[in-house]
Amino acid sequence: CETWKDSPKKDYAEEQHVLYRQFVKADPPQFDEAFPHWKNVFEIAPAADGERASHYADGIDIYRHKFNNETDEAKKKEYAAEIYKLYDQILECYPKEKDAYLAARVYDMFYVLRTPYNKLEEACKVAIETSGNNTPYSVFTPYASLVVYNFKKGTMEADAARDVYVKLNEIADDNILNHEDAAYRDLYEQAREAMNGTFAEIENDIFDCDFFKAKYEPEYRDSPEDFDLIKRIYNFLGQQGCADEDPLMVELKGKYDRLVTTANAEKL
Repeated sequence: CETWKDSPKKDYAEEQHVLYRQFVKADPPQFDEAFPHWKNVFEIAPAADGERASHYADGIDIYRHKFNNETDEAKKKEYAAEIYKLYDQILECYPKEKDAYLAARVYDMFYVLRTPYNKLEEACKVAIETSGNNTPYSVFTPYASLVVYNFKKGTMEADAARDVYVKLNEIADDNILNHEDAAYRDLYEQAREAMNGTFAEIENDIFDCDFFKAKYEPEYRDSPEDFDLIKRIYNFLGQQGCADEDPLMVELKGKYDRLVTTANAEKL
């Protein structure tokens, strides 16, 4: 977490900072040109002036660029290791920004680095446990995807998969209702829909009658006289283990029988 404030190379470090930042902020960014200057200042002051995390964040961007444009697997592994190291350092030196960078690490591990799922799962758990309802929505799809994969492979129990589903949806719901930025409320809602679309692959195997009642009863209440809808929901809930004496099942069955009787009478 060294800064350039008390460094004898302070002037040189600031100069190199300005030079590499010009390349990084170019449109498009010129990461290859930025790298030598970034490396010079990073070796002196990885935490810059102690007020900004840019040296770590820009380093991640630079090494991500190198990783994406490299074909040699040994070098890709080397670049990935640098990215992991920079995330560790930024989380240590700028803990106030941990929510954003824990989520960014998950995102890079899933979409860029193709990290093995056992390591990705640990990173997801840390992000959720650390950030709680402040967890960025970018964690949702990676975590949902690994849960579905692990459950289908038999390496995750239904209870564990269900717990992740519930926790992620709690985070999404809280932000959809309470986030101060309306744009983010929309982004959380979109991310929740995408995440639950992923979970749909296994929901029949990890949830019980109560879950599906909560999911489908509002749809029934919105269209309580829709014969086809009632039939579909009644049959589906029965397949999910809902007992015939369950109050909602009794109501659906009674409504179904009444609609059938009415429809048959109209045919006479």
